[in-house]
Amino acid sequence: MELHGRALHAVAWGAGEPVYLAHGWGGRSEQLGGFVAPLVAAGHRVVAFDGPSHGASPAGSHGPRSTTIPELADALHAAVARHGARTR
Repeated sequence: MELHGRALHAVAWGAGEPVYLAHGWGGRSEQLGGFVAPLVAAGHRVVAFDGPSHGASPAGSHGPRSTTIPELADALHAAVARHGARTR
């Protein structure tokens, strides 16, 4: 998955309607692992990603350890563009 020319870290499991896991400020996708198995068991494709300057993703456009709410929103849009939107 890419945002503004930078590859963001993202992981996906399962098949079916996508569910996106977005971490909190200063967080990372690994913290959301407890949600994956129940969602996959319920028939969802689960996508977790690290926002710019978070977790395993590179620095955002504002430098290391810095991002903005709009940039995190752009990361979610990039995830949906790559992995698909819900159909129902």
